[in-house]
Amino acid sequence: MPRVPTVLDTLFRLATDRPHTTKKAWDNPMYEPVRQVQLHKAITVKPESGDLIDVMFPNPQTLQRRMRYGLAAVILLVVAHAFVLAYTDPIYIQAPLTQVIVYCFQVGILLAIAMAFFVLTASTLYVQLGRYDLYLREFAFFYGLFVLELAVYVAVRIYSAVLVYRRISYLDLWDAPGYTPLWMVNRAVLLLYWVAAVASSIAAFNPKYFDPLHLVGLDKAAKEREEERERKRAARRDGKKWWS
Repeated sequence: MPRVPTVLDTLFRLATDRPHTTKKAWDNPMYEPVRQVQLHKAITVKPESGDLIDVMFPNPQTLQRRMRYGLAAVILLVVAHAFVLAYTDPIYIQAPLTQVIVYCFQVGILLAIAMAFFVLTASTLYVQLGRYDLYLREFAFFYGLFVLELAVYVAVRIYSAVLVYRRISYLDLWDAPGYTPLWMVNRAVLLLYWVAAVASSIAAFNPKYFDPLHLVGLDKAAKEREEERERKRAARRDGKKWWS
């Protein structure tokens, strides 16, 4: 992992509405409310000695090996999910208990992929410094597909359960209005989710995710966007007042 410049006095602002005190950022503390403390108080990152990277990542080789294991886990879970769905979806077993077990197992693997990805990226500065707003923004494509796939999957299962409750056989589900297109959308989103899981896991090895200067740049850009939105809202309010 390339070495980055020393950061001795870098300000990070937490994405939280709760007041908190100044802490060492690499401790990733739980910020408790403190009376008479200004909201959104900045955290000052000042390593007592050495480089911030040396403090947070003392052994890059171990970190890289652990992340490789995480990447392998994500790939194995994606392959396992594909095999499970190939043999259990669609399922024509009418026993309700068997269906519940199979569906829970399918959702469990779907969740396991997302959890394995989070564990893989838990060593990045986003998570280490508690900047989950920037973390979710950086990996929004993967987590967005996860939420979308989960929603579509649940919709397909609920729709099929309603049709079966109406005495429609499992083979006749494909002729039901909207079932086949919904199932195809589910498969398309799932394929994108698999690709995003592997691609995002590989992208997590980018050194920029361990560079404090990159995080500072993202934080600054987020503040600038927020200030720009505030200026636009103020301009609209002034315009309405002028016309009124």
